[in-house]
Amino acid sequence: MGQDNTSLMTSFGTGGSIVQVIRTETGIDIKVLDYDKPVQQRDFKLVKSVTYKEIKEKFKKEDMDRINSIIENYKMTRNYKQSNSNIKD
Repeated sequence: MGQDNTSLMTSFGTGGSIVQVIRTETGIDIKVLDYDKPVQQRDFKLVKSVTYKEIKEKFKKEDMDRINSIIENYKMTRNYKQSNSNIKD
């Protein structure tokens, strides 16, 4: 997993499986590699874009509490503490 100021990137161990999650002003964009282009010209294409309002309407408070609990529990693991790719709030 990697990150910069506005995005997280993760993969299943191969360059072709990279997924980007990008924080925007109004929501979140999810991008994957575009396999319709030749290897030298490949770039990421948008597969899903959601607004914060849509997220808030879709998830109940209980769902968000559960997600936040999972994140907080993960932050206490040895793998997370030793990683260079820590989640920034």
